[in-house]
Amino acid sequence: MKFFYEAQKNNRRVTGAVEAGSMEDALQKLRQQGLLEARLLSTSGSAVLRNDLEKMDDAEVQRHAQREIAHRRTRTRLQSYLLSLWHVTQINAGYLLLGSAYLAWGFYSAQPIRILIGVAGLLYPYVRTAWQLRHVNHYRDLQQAMALGEWAKARKLIATLRARPTNNEVLQCDLDVREAHIDVREGLPLAEALNRLEIWRQRKAASPGAFEGRVLGLYSAAKDYEGYLRTAREYQQAQPDEHDRRVELALAETRFGDAAAARQMLDSIDPAKLTPIAITFLDWTGGLLALREGNTQAALPLLEKTVTHYRVLSRKSPVGLGTLALSSAALALALARTGRGAEGQKLLPPVERTLRLSVDPVMRQQLQAELGWVA
Repeated sequence: MKFFYEAQKNNRRVTGAVEAGSMEDALQKLRQQGLLEARLLSTSGSAVLRNDLEKMDDAEVQRHAQREIAHRRTRTRLQSYLLSLWHVTQINAGYLLLGSAYLAWGFYSAQPIRILIGVAGLLYPYVRTAWQLRHVNHYRDLQQAMALGEWAKARKLIATLRARPTNNEVLQCDLDVREAHIDVREGLPLAEALNRLEIWRQRKAASPGAFEGRVLGLYSAAKDYEGYLRTAREYQQAQPDEHDRRVELALAETRFGDAAAARQMLDSIDPAKLTPIAITFLDWTGGLLALREGNTQAALPLLEKTVTHYRVLSRKSPVGLGTLALSSAALALALARTGRGAEGQKLLPPVERTLRLSVDPVMRQQLQAELGWVA
């Protein structure tokens, strides 16, 4: 498996990919290379399906990793598009230079056909990239449709994305799980939905528990919260050394299980071994757990930090809308419990559509009783 990473070397930030059998092995290899403050940007659950990297040589993998990591660090869609154009310019520098020379020759010789060929040559890489980026827009639209419960639109987008030839198993798995999620929302028995996805258990076998982690959302969609907690425990216990999984289990215990077990799991986590997304979940989990424990003052800054992060993220991508909705609801409760209920009520309308889909019965009852919110 190839894990993407960022680290410090000679007082500068470096990014790339490292091959290893587990996240812990990957971090160990990076330390042996003399890299400091190394942080993985992918989990074993995603790395095990990155078969698109297998056909690349080492240098190409490193370049691909650097470009992908750079895109992840952008904060808005515009920044992401501009970065794509810059990468196109870098990759096609020789081709663009040739096109520029041909264009100059056309002007020098006053030959319109040569000018047209030169212009077409210069525009082609950018037009081709823009055409390819439509699939990125389709996927973002799918994420948003899922977050808002627009199931018919989501099904159409899944069909559109599947129609594109690809060997990207991460995307293929993601589309299958999203379709199963919709099926469950529309009444398909959970057991049947899981059975349809069984092939991905086999393909993820190199990362024990990765299948359980990927299908957690189906239990929530089916409102099977005991099953959600049980599956989260199986996911973590399959690879107990992965700290991202500890965060996932701590959050599940906080929401649906034992607060003491959640606190014990949370205290066992080393933030240096977390991926960036897990770090934000660490704040979210800690804030929600403090709220459950009755420590509202401790909960407030963690929940405020989480909401701020996911608001910024939502400008670029809808991927975190579910977490934004739930953390906003938790922050609203924390504000209400410190006598700032009016402030808390203002947090709910912007996330209401997503919140209705993701809120659990306990939080729903609390929101109704303390803030007058009706799902």
